[in-house]
Amino acid sequence: MFLAKQIVRVDLYKRTLYTSSTALSEGQGVFGRLNPWAKKTPTQQSEPAVANSSAEIDAVSFNVKYEEDEDEVVSWKNDNVIENAEEIESIVRNVVLENVQGANESSWKNVGLTDATVKFKVVKESIKLIGRDLPNATLNNVTSAADLLTYFQGKDERFPESVEQFFADNAESLPKNMTFEPRKKKLDL
Repeated sequence: MFLAKQIVRVDLYKRTLYTSSTALSEGQGVFGRLNPWAKKTPTQQSEPAVANSSAEIDAVSFNVKYEEDEDEVVSWKNDNVIENAEEIESIVRNVVLENVQGANESSWKNVGLTDATVKFKVVKESIKLIGRDLPNATLNNVTSAADLLTYFQGKDERFPESVEQFFADNAESLPKNMTFEPRKKKLDL
């Protein structure tokens, strides 16, 4: 019984040694003094106040450049989206002829875009010159220059003109519970 009480006491002392705040305090505890990486609290040492009235402090000047306005983000795409079919065809033809080996004037539409690097160059340059993005779903389906030309010459149908127009155009394919109700102004009574 005496031995059991001593073991319990030793066990309690071990726990308190490792968990007590005085043993663990960063700079002043037992382990804080032994730990070279522990935070050291700066001790305040009073320096004698010496009046140095004869020495003047030189004025410090900094060469700081302030930005007036943030520069506008320059887009790599053409600002004006080209929608003329002949211009789009000439742009895509020139891009394909520049970037694809073995492409000629007569068979440039049949050139396959299966190589990823060639496809990247052709698509990026076409987007840059035409000014219209190519969505990822369409990009996966583009396998030839003719597919690319067909997409760029088509109408951009990603964004309908208005919600009301969308409901009017797709009235037959939408469920009957989906209808468009225009906003009604509230009457101030």
